[in-house]
Amino acid sequence: MEDSNGFLFVASRKSHVLEAARSWESVLRHHPGAQSILFTDCPDLGRDYFPEVRVMKNPTGTHADKILPLAESPFEKTIFLDTDTRVVGPLDDLFSMLDRYEFLLARDPWAHHVAATPDPIRQYNSGVMALRTQYSSVRTFVLEWSEHYKELVNRRDRYIGDQYSLQELLPFSDLRWMILSAEYNFRTVAPAYLRGHEKVKILHGRQEELEVIGGRVNQHTGSFRVFFPNLRTLAEAEIFTGSRGSTVLVRVLLFLVKLFF
Repeated sequence: MEDSNGFLFVASRKSHVLEAARSWESVLRHHPGAQSILFTDCPDLGRDYFPEVRVMKNPTGTHADKILPLAESPFEKTIFLDTDTRVVGPLDDLFSMLDRYEFLLARDPWAHHVAATPDPIRQYNSGVMALRTQYSSVRTFVLEWSEHYKELVNRRDRYIGDQYSLQELLPFSDLRWMILSAEYNFRTVAPAYLRGHEKVKILHGRQEELEVIGGRVNQHTGSFRVFFPNLRTLAEAEIFTGSRGSTVLVRVLLFLVKLFF
Protein backbone atom coordinates (compact mmCIF):
# COMPACT_ATOMS: atom_id res chain seq x y z
CA MET A 1 0.00 0.00 0.00
CA GLU A 2 1.32 3.43 -0.94
CA ASP A 3 2.28 5.83 1.85
CA SER A 4 -0.24 8.32 0.46
CA ASN A 5 -3.16 5.94 1.12
CA GLY A 6 -4.98 5.71 4.44
CA PHE A 7 -8.13 4.95 6.40
CA LEU A 8 -10.23 7.56 8.17
CA PHE A 9 -12.56 7.02 11.15
CA VAL A 10 -14.80 9.42 13.05
CA ALA A 11 -16.01 8.49 16.53
CA SER A 12 -17.68 10.45 19.29
CA ARG A 13 -18.13 8.93 22.74
CA LYS A 14 -16.09 6.12 24.26
CA SER A 15 -18.28 3.31 22.92
CA HIS A 16 -17.84 4.45 19.33
CA VAL A 17 -14.08 4.84 19.74
CA LEU A 18 -13.84 1.24 20.94
CA GLU A 19 -16.04 0.14 18.05
CA ALA A 20 -13.82 2.04 15.61
CA ALA A 21 -10.76 0.34 17.13
CA ARG A 22 -12.22 -3.08 16.32
CA SER A 23 -12.82 -1.97 12.74
CA TRP A 24 -9.25 -0.66 12.49
CA GLU A 25 -7.92 -3.97 13.82
CA SER A 26 -9.78 -5.76 11.03
CA VAL A 27 -8.14 -3.43 8.49
CA LEU A 28 -4.67 -4.28 9.81
CA ARG A 29 -5.28 -8.00 9.38
CA HIS A 30 -5.46 -7.41 5.62
CA HIS A 31 -3.25 -4.34 5.36
CA PRO A 32 -0.39 -4.62 7.87
CA GLY A 33 1.38 -1.30 8.22
CA ALA A 34 -1.55 0.69 6.86
CA GLN A 35 -2.04 4.30 7.94
CA SER A 36 -5.11 5.65 9.66
CA ILE A 37 -6.45 8.71 11.40
CA LEU A 38 -9.22 9.03 13.97
CA PHE A 39 -11.23 12.19 14.52
CA THR A 40 -12.80 12.04 17.97
CA ASP A 41 -13.86 13.87 21.12
CA CYS A 42 -12.04 11.21 23.20
CA PRO A 43 -8.45 11.74 22.02
CA ASP A 44 -6.71 10.08 24.99
CA LEU A 45 -8.62 6.85 24.45
CA GLY A 46 -8.18 7.07 20.69
CA ARG A 47 -4.38 7.23 21.01
CA ASP A 48 -4.42 3.79 22.61
CA TYR A 49 -5.53 2.33 19.28
CA PHE A 50 -4.81 4.70 16.39
CA PRO A 51 -1.46 5.99 15.07
CA GLU A 52 -2.85 9.50 14.51
CA VAL A 53 -5.69 11.22 16.37
CA ARG A 54 -7.25 14.63 15.89
CA VAL A 55 -9.80 16.33 18.09
CA MET A 56 -13.15 16.96 16.41
CA LYS A 57 -14.24 20.55 16.08
CA ASN A 58 -17.54 21.30 17.83
CA PRO A 59 -18.81 17.69 17.98
CA THR A 60 -22.56 17.17 17.99
CA GLY A 61 -22.69 13.40 18.45
CA THR A 62 -24.74 13.21 15.21
CA HIS A 63 -24.17 12.38 11.56
CA ALA A 64 -22.88 15.91 11.08
CA ASP A 65 -19.59 15.01 12.78
CA LYS A 66 -18.39 12.68 10.05
CA ILE A 67 -18.59 15.00 7.05
CA LEU A 68 -16.01 17.75 7.65
CA PRO A 69 -13.16 15.39 8.65
CA LEU A 70 -13.25 14.04 5.09
CA ALA A 71 -11.98 17.42 3.90
CA GLU A 72 -9.19 17.28 6.47
CA SER A 73 -7.81 13.86 5.56
CA PRO A 74 -3.99 13.90 5.39
CA PHE A 75 -4.00 11.18 2.73
CA GLU A 76 -4.14 11.51 -1.05
CA LYS A 77 -6.48 8.52 -1.23
CA THR A 78 -8.80 7.91 1.71
CA ILE A 79 -11.15 5.08 2.62
CA PHE A 80 -13.69 6.21 5.19
CA LEU A 81 -15.22 3.49 7.38
CA ASP A 82 -18.07 3.79 9.84
CA THR A 83 -17.23 2.49 13.29
CA ASP A 84 -19.57 -0.52 12.87
CA THR A 85 -17.67 -2.03 9.94
CA ARG A 86 -15.36 -5.02 9.63
CA VAL A 87 -12.91 -5.54 6.81
CA VAL A 88 -12.72 -9.19 5.72
CA GLY A 89 -10.69 -8.84 2.53
CA PRO A 90 -7.99 -6.67 0.94
CA LEU A 91 -9.04 -3.25 -0.34
CA ASP A 92 -6.16 -2.43 -2.69
CA ASP A 93 -8.58 -2.40 -5.61
CA LEU A 94 -10.51 0.51 -4.08
CA PHE A 95 -7.35 2.58 -3.87
CA SER A 96 -6.54 1.61 -7.46
CA MET A 97 -9.98 2.73 -8.63
CA LEU A 98 -9.24 6.16 -7.22
CA ASP A 99 -6.76 6.60 -10.07
CA ARG A 100 -9.81 6.88 -12.33
CA TYR A 101 -12.54 8.13 -10.01
CA GLU A 102 -12.74 10.73 -7.28
CA PHE A 103 -15.53 9.26 -5.17
CA LEU A 104 -16.68 5.66 -4.65
CA LEU A 105 -19.64 4.49 -2.56
CA ALA A 106 -22.35 1.83 -2.49
CA ARG A 107 -26.13 1.96 -2.56
CA ASP A 108 -28.16 1.94 0.63
CA PRO A 109 -30.56 -0.99 1.22
CA TRP A 110 -33.41 1.47 1.72
CA ALA A 111 -34.20 3.30 -1.50
CA HIS A 112 -35.79 6.44 -0.07
CA HIS A 113 -37.10 8.92 -2.60
CA VAL A 114 -35.88 12.48 -2.34
CA ALA A 115 -38.05 15.06 -4.11
CA ALA A 116 -35.08 17.10 -5.36
CA THR A 117 -33.52 14.02 -7.00
CA PRO A 118 -34.55 12.25 -10.26
CA ASP A 119 -36.47 9.06 -9.57
CA PRO A 120 -33.83 6.66 -11.01
CA ILE A 121 -31.34 7.92 -8.42
CA ARG A 122 -31.83 6.30 -5.06
CA GLN A 123 -30.10 6.70 -1.74
CA TYR A 124 -26.43 5.91 -1.18
CA ASN A 125 -24.83 4.71 2.02
CA SER A 126 -22.12 6.94 3.45
CA GLY A 127 -20.76 4.33 5.88
CA VAL A 128 -18.10 3.24 3.40
CA MET A 129 -16.59 5.76 1.00
CA ALA A 130 -13.37 6.03 -0.97
CA LEU A 131 -12.24 9.51 -1.94
CA ARG A 132 -9.35 11.13 -3.80
CA THR A 133 -9.02 13.58 -0.95
CA GLN A 134 -6.06 15.61 -2.19
CA TYR A 135 -8.19 16.92 -5.07
CA SER A 136 -9.65 20.38 -4.46
CA SER A 137 -12.84 19.30 -6.24
CA VAL A 138 -13.40 16.58 -3.63
CA ARG A 139 -12.68 18.85 -0.68
CA THR A 140 -14.97 21.52 -2.11
CA PHE A 141 -17.74 18.96 -2.48
CA VAL A 142 -17.30 17.81 1.12
CA LEU A 143 -17.58 21.39 2.37
CA GLU A 144 -20.72 21.91 0.27
CA TRP A 145 -22.15 18.67 1.65
CA SER A 146 -21.50 19.82 5.21
CA GLU A 147 -23.24 23.16 4.64
CA HIS A 148 -26.13 21.59 2.75
CA TYR A 149 -26.66 19.08 5.55
CA LYS A 150 -26.74 21.85 8.16
CA GLU A 151 -29.35 23.70 6.09
CA LEU A 152 -31.42 20.52 5.74
CA VAL A 153 -31.32 19.95 9.50
CA ASN A 154 -32.38 23.55 10.12
CA ARG A 155 -35.27 23.27 7.65
CA ARG A 156 -36.57 20.10 9.30
CA ASP A 157 -35.70 21.34 12.80
CA ARG A 158 -34.19 17.97 13.73
CA TYR A 159 -31.16 15.83 12.92
CA ILE A 160 -31.67 13.35 10.10
CA GLY A 161 -29.34 11.03 8.26
CA ASP A 162 -26.59 12.71 6.27
CA GLN A 163 -27.43 10.50 3.29
CA TYR A 164 -30.50 12.56 2.38
CA SER A 165 -28.23 15.52 1.82
CA LEU A 166 -25.64 13.44 -0.03
CA GLN A 167 -28.30 12.11 -2.39
CA GLU A 168 -29.44 15.62 -3.27
CA LEU A 169 -25.92 16.82 -4.07
CA LEU A 170 -23.84 13.98 -5.50
CA PRO A 171 -25.76 13.25 -8.75
CA PHE A 172 -25.47 16.89 -9.79
CA SER A 173 -21.83 17.37 -8.83
CA ASP A 174 -18.91 17.49 -11.25
CA LEU A 175 -17.12 14.66 -9.44
CA ARG A 176 -16.17 11.48 -11.24
CA TRP A 177 -17.96 8.98 -9.05
CA MET A 178 -18.93 5.33 -9.23
CA ILE A 179 -21.31 2.99 -7.41
CA LEU A 180 -19.69 0.03 -5.67
CA SER A 181 -21.23 -3.42 -5.45
CA ALA A 182 -22.50 -4.88 -2.18
CA GLU A 183 -19.13 -6.58 -1.68
CA TYR A 184 -17.70 -3.33 -0.39
CA ASN A 185 -20.55 -2.36 1.92
CA PHE A 186 -22.43 -5.51 2.86
CA ARG A 187 -25.17 -4.21 5.15
CA THR A 188 -26.21 -6.86 7.68
CA VAL A 189 -29.28 -4.96 8.92
CA ALA A 190 -31.32 -5.79 5.81
CA PRO A 191 -31.58 -8.55 3.22
CA ALA A 192 -28.56 -8.47 0.92
CA TYR A 193 -27.64 -10.14 -2.35
CA LEU A 194 -24.37 -11.27 -3.90
CA ARG A 195 -23.76 -12.54 -7.41
CA GLY A 196 -21.66 -15.58 -8.18
CA HIS A 197 -17.91 -15.14 -7.63
CA GLU A 198 -18.36 -12.00 -5.55
CA LYS A 199 -16.73 -12.00 -2.12
CA VAL A 200 -17.60 -9.66 0.70
CA LYS A 201 -14.76 -7.27 1.52
CA ILE A 202 -16.47 -4.98 4.05
CA LEU A 203 -19.29 -5.92 6.42
CA HIS A 204 -21.40 -3.14 7.91
CA GLY A 205 -23.64 -3.76 10.91
CA ARG A 206 -23.65 -4.32 14.64
CA GLN A 207 -24.08 -8.07 14.96
CA GLU A 208 -21.66 -9.51 17.49
CA GLU A 209 -20.18 -12.03 15.04
CA LEU A 210 -19.78 -9.88 11.94
CA GLU A 211 -16.67 -11.62 10.67
CA VAL A 212 -18.31 -15.03 11.18
CA ILE A 213 -21.14 -13.84 8.94
CA GLY A 214 -18.56 -12.78 6.37
CA GLY A 215 -16.94 -16.20 6.43
CA ARG A 216 -20.26 -17.94 5.86
CA VAL A 217 -21.27 -15.63 3.03
CA ASN A 218 -17.90 -16.10 1.30
CA GLN A 219 -17.90 -19.90 1.55
CA HIS A 220 -19.90 -20.54 -1.63
CA THR A 221 -18.75 -17.93 -4.10
CA GLY A 222 -19.73 -20.01 -7.12
CA SER A 223 -23.43 -19.40 -6.58
CA PHE A 224 -25.90 -16.60 -5.97
CA ARG A 225 -26.33 -15.85 -2.28
CA VAL A 226 -29.09 -14.03 -0.39
CA PHE A 227 -28.52 -12.98 3.21
CA PHE A 228 -31.29 -12.33 5.72
CA PRO A 229 -30.43 -10.85 9.13
CA ASN A 230 -32.96 -13.13 10.85
CA LEU A 231 -36.02 -15.30 10.25
CA ARG A 232 -38.34 -12.34 10.69
CA THR A 233 -36.87 -10.50 7.72
CA LEU A 234 -37.09 -13.71 5.68
CA ALA A 235 -40.74 -14.18 6.65
CA GLU A 236 -41.58 -10.59 5.73
CA ALA A 237 -39.85 -10.71 2.34
CA GLU A 238 -41.89 -10.78 -0.87
CA ILE A 239 -40.36 -13.63 -2.88
CA PHE A 240 -41.39 -14.41 -6.45
CA THR A 241 -40.46 -17.28 -8.78
CA GLY A 242 -40.93 -17.91 -12.49
CA SER A 243 -44.27 -19.65 -12.10
CA ARG A 244 -47.44 -18.97 -10.16
CA GLY A 245 -47.49 -22.44 -8.58
CA SER A 246 -43.98 -22.28 -7.17
CA THR A 247 -44.54 -18.72 -5.97
CA VAL A 248 -47.61 -19.88 -4.03
CA LEU A 249 -45.58 -22.76 -2.54
CA VAL A 250 -42.82 -20.40 -1.41
CA ARG A 251 -45.36 -18.05 0.15
CA VAL A 252 -46.99 -20.93 2.03
CA LEU A 253 -43.61 -21.93 3.45
CA LEU A 254 -42.91 -18.34 4.46
CA PHE A 255 -46.34 -18.13 6.10
CA LEU A 256 -45.37 -21.09 8.28
CA VAL A 257 -42.24 -19.20 9.30
CA LYS A 258 -44.35 -16.16 10.12
CA LEU A 259 -46.40 -18.22 12.56
CA PHE A 260 -43.39 -18.24 14.88
CA PHE A 261 -43.63 -14.45 15.14
